[in-house]
Amino acid sequence: MSKSILVIDTPNNCSECPCTDYMFCYTTQKELEIDWEANKPSWCPLEPMPDKKHMTVGKGKDCVSSVGEKDGYYMLGWNACIDSILGEEK
Repeated sequence: MSKSILVIDTPNNCSECPCTDYMFCYTTQKELEIDWEANKPSWCPLEPMPDKKHMTVGKGKDCVSSVGEKDGYYMLGWNACIDSILGEEK
């Protein structure tokens, strides 16, 4: 079966989530607990988008002295994928 991605603003709790109705999560088919308006449950399948890759080129122990070709292409591909998912393609 193919997979899909739904991009939404990450809710802080179940009451802010478009996938829930009073005391029921349609995504997981689970009934929500009493504190559904206060917390996001640990079993929630919503995951935050991963961050884009950033590399610093420079001198010093906290900097990468050079970016290899393989690493640079990986970084560009990762960031292009994130842009595509978010609809920010250039």
